[in-house]
Amino acid sequence: AVSSAGSSAWSVIKGLSRAVPGQGIPDAVAVRLLEDGRTTSLTWNPPIGVTAVAYQVKCDLQEGKKRRDVDGCEYKRDDLCAGVHRFQVRAMVNGKWSDWSKEVQLTIPGEEQSP
Repeated sequence: AVSSAGSSAWSVIKGLSRAVPGQGIPDAVAVRLLEDGRTTSLTWNPPIGVTAVAYQVKCDLQEGKKRRDVDGCEYKRDDLCAGVHRFQVRAMVNGKWSDWSKEVQLTIPGEEQSP
C-alpha cells in the first residue's frame, strides 16, 4: 500500500471474513411493534454452542452498525414508515461473521409512503 507516509505491505482487515456456513447464526429472531405504534423491537437469542462478541442487523436490505454483545440481543427503531419491513441479524463468532438469520417481516400500519 502507498500513502503520504510511504509504502508498506497490505494490512489485514479483521472481521470481514465469514464463519463456517450455517454456524453461529442467531436463533429465534422475532420482530414486533411496540405499544406506541411506531417503535419496532427486533429480538434474538445468541448462537447455540459458540460465543458471539458482536451482532449486525439488516433492515430492508441495508446493513446497520455493528453492535457489541454487551448491548444485548434487542434492536429498536422508531423511524420506519408504514409498510412491510424485513429484518435479519448475524453474529461475530471467532473473528468471523456468521451467515444472516432467516428473514422476519413486520407490517407497520398506516398510509405507505413512496421511497
